[in-house]
Amino acid sequence: MASATLTKTRGVLAVTAAAGALLGALAGPAQAAPPEPPAGNWVRVSVMQGDGPTGDVRHALLRCPAGEGADEGVGTGRSGGERACRELAAAGGDIAAIPVADTACTMVYQPVTAYAFGMWNGRRVVYAHNFANACTLHASTGSVFTFDQ
Repeated sequence: MASATLTKTRGVLAVTAAAGALLGALAGPAQAAPPEPPAGNWVRVSVMQGDGPTGDVRHALLRCPAGEGADEGVGTGRSGGERACRELAAAGGDIAAIPVADTACTMVYQPVTAYAFGMWNGRRVVYAHNFANACTLHASTGSVFTFDQ
């Protein structure tokens, strides 16, 4: 009987060791921690040209308030950072709350999609919207999605 108990114990230990080795192999190497987001108010903005996933994408990191130790629109081709920060501040960080400009836009269909995410006064900012063309994008969002030409 002692022999049967010893055999069972060895079997349980072997299964436990095999499971531990398998879990260790599945865990893989340790991953580096993601980078810390910028301090203060910031919004990562992107505009994708076209109506499919293969369009050109422009992006930038907008840090606000611009001029107080933060770069004015750090990123790819970013311009108008101070104005965009003022518009976001007036809208409480809510891009959808920026007043629509009284602008005449053509009816040409050249779709763009605007994306934004970030932090504003401790709250998350998330925005995604499709526009018929760049004119309607800028009329609806002010300077937030303005890039150098």
